[in-house]
Amino acid sequence: MPSFRTILVAADFSERSRWAFRLACALAEETKTRLFVLHVAEQPFSKGLLAKMAPHEGNDVTYQEAMKEWLREDYAPDRPIDVEYRFHEGAITDEILRMANKVGADLIVLGTHGRTGIRRLLTGSVAEAVLRRATCSVLALHSPEPDRPADEAIRVILHPTDFSNHSEDALNVARLLARDHGAHLLLLHVEPTEFVEGVVLGAPLNPQGYHEPLMHLRAKVDGPDLKYPVEMQCEQGDPAAQIVRVAE
Repeated sequence: MPSFRTILVAADFSERSRWAFRLACALAEETKTRLFVLHVAEQPFSKGLLAKMAPHEGNDVTYQEAMKEWLREDYAPDRPIDVEYRFHEGAITDEILRMANKVGADLIVLGTHGRTGIRRLLTGSVAEAVLRRATCSVLALHSPEPDRPADEAIRVILHPTDFSNHSEDALNVARLLARDHGAHLLLLHVEPTEFVEGVVLGAPLNPQGYHEPLMHLRAKVDGPDLKYPVEMQCEQGDPAAQIVRVAE
């Protein structure tokens, strides 16, 4: 399956953001992937923060270089990967999307509900806006439970599929993560149930009807480079509710 050539990571110096960076590194291939780390500061906040980091000399280049150096320290790859660090000022969502288009990113990676020690910079609404407006794939990582370490090992990856092209793009990411983290990969198809004034429409789910396409999909992604065989499951009902139930 194809790897990502250009990955953009939205960085806000939170632990969730650092975990997003580590996952981006896991998806990157040495010598083949360019990885961009972007921090966006909303004006006029940026200079107030950077004034504490570098002497004010009336030169915006000073602030730019100070922020890039901070990014290099906090987002250093653990293996040889081509990483570039960028610092922009402006509306966070707009700058992320503008940067993605400029560098030709085929994946944007970001954490949701990240916070700095001074001000929240990356919120769920930003992640949602990026997901809705981006023209490339987006990997958004939800904030963990308060008692769950952000760097906890990835053990099980659930991929809900409707057999569409967009679903296959998401499966590419799921498989790469399963491969690099030695995790279980479960393929799930949920056949929607329609209701009209409390009456269920449609016949009960026939597992055999979706067994063959799931088997075909599993055959495409299974392989000796995965630690565990790919599993599959079929359910019926409200897709969102069933996805959450199976995940739990």
